[in-house]
Formats: sequence, C-alpha cells, structure tokens
Amino acid sequence: MSCIKTGFHAFLEPHQLFLYGDAFDVGDAYLFRICETSREPIQARKHFTIRSWDLWFDESATSMDRNSTMVSFARDVTNHGYDGIDVCR
Repeated sequence: MSCIKTGFHAFLEPHQLFLYGDAFDVGDAYLFRICETSREPIQARKHFTIRSWDLWFDESATSMDRNSTMVSFARDVTNHGYDGIDVCR
C-alpha cells in the first residue's frame, strides 16, 4: 500500500458529495482516509471521481478529529492524476 495523494479532493457521484483526505493505492483498489465531506467543492481541482465503493467505515463520523475509511475497487474510480482536473469538468 502506498500513499498516492495527500490532500486529495474527490467527487462521490452517488451522494453528490465532495470528499477530502488522503488516498492510497492498494493494488486493484483505492483506500481513502476521509476527513471532510461537503455538498460544495472543497478545492478548485479534483483528483478522483468515485462512482461506487465496497466499504465505508465510520461514514457518519467523518471529521477532522475522526477520519472515515472508504475502500473502492479501481474499476469504480477515475483517477484524474496527481494534479487533478478542474472541478467543473
């Protein structure tokens, strides 16, 4: 497992939420440590678009004090690269 983006910004399509945290590559899946969720963009660029997830531990407790953990298969995630793309794209 390796950290691929500290301070990632993602859009979670099913919930229409923006996520912020740290992203890890775990082979054919991604592990996201999430410290903030928002209906509005948190940053101007997004690094991932997440279409589905397999597990989301502590989803309702997500905060800067208590991170939640999401596991998504790579087939359900679009990685927009380290520098990301504009949120409006």
